[in-house]
Amino acid sequence: MQSHKRITILTFDYPHDAIFAKSRLESEGIEVYLKDEHTVQANPLYSGAIGGVKLQVFESDLENARKILNMSEELPDIEEGTPPSNFLLKINEKTTAIPFIGHLRFELRIMIIIAIVVGLLATLVHFTTKPSISERLINAKWCVEKLVYDAKDFTPKTIDNSIIKYVYEGKCDEIIEFNSSNYIFLPGFNTTAAKGEYYIFGDSIEILSTNKFEYVYDGYYEYELDGNYLTLYAETTTIYCRKERNPYF
Repeated sequence: MQSHKRITILTFDYPHDAIFAKSRLESEGIEVYLKDEHTVQANPLYSGAIGGVKLQVFESDLENARKILNMSEELPDIEEGTPPSNFLLKINEKTTAIPFIGHLRFELRIMIIIAIVVGLLATLVHFTTKPSISERLINAKWCVEKLVYDAKDFTPKTIDNSIIKYVYEGKCDEIIEFNSSNYIFLPGFNTTAAKGEYYIFGDSIEILSTNKFEYVYDGYYEYELDGNYLTLYAETTTIYCRKERNPYF
């Protein structure tokens, strides 16, 4: 009496890989069953999670099938069927419980999860490596393009007492400079540059103790720092700046 228990004798990644072995056995009168054939056809990337396509025969035909396939030069020696990967099966089990994506195919779930993880890592790297506001202010000289005080435009003119003056393309006539010691240098008005102190508080900058034109410069400023442009907004003063071009680049 023929046993109806099926035994896996070979596994394949894809159904077409099993065609030769299946045909060889069927030509010898052995009934063959390809377990999970349709699952892998529908979702090829799911093959690894379920252990591939299993070529199975009835237990009573097992020894004969082994001999037939081992005599075929195109096939390797018969080994026990490869069991499904426990790791991938666990991932499949866990990801099916995730809202919104749990009903999707295994490979789509994995792709979405990988994309989310990569996105989170990229965001983390961006914010952890992005220079602080203080660093961005200090590492540049800011050309004053326009200064508005009490709703009127003013043109600063700083008297430069330097013996040696550098001139290059993109050099500013009037600048604001922040240094790491919390001192700020501001344009004069037919005078030398004004010097004061600055402190950054979240979205605002306080300028105080300027030694010239304190009524113009001292106060709390909201700021916008957009690439190469800096704008400072106080109650009565607005200063429009751009980053001075580096002469070496």
